[in-house]
Amino acid sequence: MKLFKIGLIEFKRIIKNKLNIIILFVIPMTVMIGLAFFMSDKPIKNNILLVNEDKGVLGQAFKEKLISEGVANVKIKDREDANELVGKGYYDIAYVIPENFSKLLEEKEVPKIEMLKKSNTNNTFALDNKILRLLKNFSISYKLEEDKLDNKAFEEEQSVLVVTEKKDNSRLPIKTYLMITLLLNFAMYCSINVCTELMDLKRQKIFTRNLSTPNKSSHVVVGVLLGLLMMQGISYLVIIVIQKYLLGISIDTNIITYFVNILSIALASMCLGVMVSRFTDNEGIGTMVTNIFATATGFLSGTFIPLYFMPEVLRGFAKITPQYWVFKGITEGSIFPNILVPLLFAALFVTAGTFRFINHKSA
Repeated sequence: MKLFKIGLIEFKRIIKNKLNIIILFVIPMTVMIGLAFFMSDKPIKNNILLVNEDKGVLGQAFKEKLISEGVANVKIKDREDANELVGKGYYDIAYVIPENFSKLLEEKEVPKIEMLKKSNTNNTFALDNKILRLLKNFSISYKLEEDKLDNKAFEEEQSVLVVTEKKDNSRLPIKTYLMITLLLNFAMYCSINVCTELMDLKRQKIFTRNLSTPNKSSHVVVGVLLGLLMMQGISYLVIIVIQKYLLGISIDTNIITYFVNILSIALASMCLGVMVSRFTDNEGIGTMVTNIFATATGFLSGTFIPLYFMPEVLRGFAKITPQYWVFKGITEGSIFPNILVPLLFAALFVTAGTFRFINHKSA
């Protein structure tokens, strides 16, 4: 009860500062409204994915030829990513250069190109013909004698261009993806505001005045944290309601699940600010440290750039970031076990900050 009273006092103090309201509500809400008006949830059009699985060198050369001819302009390395992007509707088609592409050409045989598309994707006739023409010309350029080419194979499209239809999986629309990732990364970047807020309290000697009362040092830290959490919680709940019912994001997750996941990363963010503010009195250093952490984890989590566009060596690091698990929880409509990671980060940060605070008091 005492902690709640301290938190309520801090909450009242925080909302008196108009700058906090602007940072925690007005700015993110303005960005969300801008996205809602200037972006659509339609899948990416006129972009063709290209996957090169060839183990030789000719596949790379053919890939560059397709790109130079304007057949494909988005390159990815992983077939699984192409399956996901086409299946979810972000892209209409993906062409896959097979792993034996170079080997078949060297053996004077015509390789087959696989096309991944959904069953309802139509009007690819002109593009298919262009692929076949380029493949034929490419084969001739690599000393396959034209009279030995199986021209009938090129005429019979299915024998050279293999079509694999993908299931129409439910996709997360682009606008929805951006709104969710912006909100959860904004919550993480709020650690900067928390850090500077706590440093300002120290400069005003508010902590010193509180410590002259019967309140324990740990109660003071947790009380401030509760006040900040109340402010952020109310802001994020209002934003989520507006997102879902006024801005029309396409997500089946209910408001409670969405809110709990966002609140978990907000807690981790605030605890980061508490920890950093306990280890330095320099506002510039504190801002730099929290900014670096928020930016690094945001990038590695795949919430700045989708994981399928990132190098494979970096993808494994996503699972050690709080943003990855919160985004997963929101999009999958689950709370546990996803929020355990941000809560673990919060526990580590607040423990370190409280330990430093207690030592500072006793010193």
